[in-house]
Amino acid sequence: MTATDSSVATRPAPLKTSDPKRETVFEAKDITKVYHMGEVDVHALRGVELTLLESEFLVLLPLGQR
Repeated sequence: MTATDSSVATRPAPLKTSDPKRETVFEAKDITKVYHMGEVDVHALRGVELTLLESEFLVLLPLGQR
């Protein structure tokens, strides 16, 4: 698959916070996750960014079986 393929999703613009007084407490950029399934690579995450501001929280839970 190439960047010119119509099946390639475009990256949305980053969201802007409405309260610039809140401090960033955690930031992760360009997160990727690839599952190797035989001869096929499945890109579950590509270039994901995450920013948590003061007073925000996040819970990550596993889905499915390993």
